[in-house]
Amino acid sequence: MKKKNKSAVGPSQSSAPKGPISLEIQKKGRGIQTITVKVAPHHVFTFTGGAKPTVSLACTHHGFVAEAFELNGQLEHVINHVRKHFPELRVD
Repeated sequence: MKKKNKSAVGPSQSSAPKGPISLEIQKKGRGIQTITVKVAPHHVFTFTGGAKPTVSLACTHHGFVAEAFELNGQLEHVINHVRKHFPELRVD
């Protein structure tokens, strides 16, 4: 039986980063304008403030931005879609 090459499978759990890779906070005046959290080399979360805050999630070149300033708005619709189609990911 032939052994599998470990490097072909991907990084081991022990070599995976523990926690966010980077955190960037951009301030505007006395408040925070943008928070960007890089959780893996190709996975980024961005939160913007202001009158109409947004949340964006991206993986490599794909992602989405959703407004996060009203109930039953864009972000809540995205959350409900994920909860419906991926019940194993639900958090209450």
